[in-house]
Amino acid sequence: MSQRLAEFNIYWFEDVLTPDDLYGQAALRQPVKPVLISGGEHEFTHHGFADIARAGALDLWQPDITWCGGITAGRRILDIAREHSIPVAPHRGGEVWGLHLIVASDCMDLAETNPGNRCPPSDELWFNEPVLDNAYISPIHAPGFVATFTAGMPPTRRPPADRPSFRPPRLPQPQSPRSPSNRRPHPPPPPPLLP
Repeated sequence: MSQRLAEFNIYWFEDVLTPDDLYGQAALRQPVKPVLISGGEHEFTHHGFADIARAGALDLWQPDITWCGGITAGRRILDIAREHSIPVAPHRGGEVWGLHLIVASDCMDLAETNPGNRCPPSDELWFNEPVLDNAYISPIHAPGFVATFTAGMPPTRRPPADRPSFRPPRLPQPQSPRSPSNRRPHPPPPPPLLP
């Protein structure tokens, strides 16, 4: 496939195998050169990226900051990537969380976004997110992430009628401390102190 697509000068193939097939991904790297094998959005800790590094599985890492443990975990992943000379382009890097990691680190200057995949206003989860402008995006110039949760957003996704929402099993309730069966006799008073 990489030979058939060579004329398009593709930079990377993403998630070509299941994320757990590290040795299969490692085996693909050489045959598809110069195209990179990328992935990592389905790894949830820096420990998973250490496994990817040991297996030599990916040419380009794409951790998802909201899934891998946040900015701190993202920085740990970057440290591992740096040790192995692996470039990093965060999955959904155009969202406020990934964008902050990109501008504050040596991540690639690529910020994945999916404009037009939401139906405003019912799917607008955050206010004050950075906006794509003529193919460029940058964080809002204010302290912190700035984005705020849309608390009044109506729920748009509900479980199907044949699959009711999960309810934890009811556990037996302990008896009230005042019930006679729970009363313990008072311990005897301590013996008097001898002079």
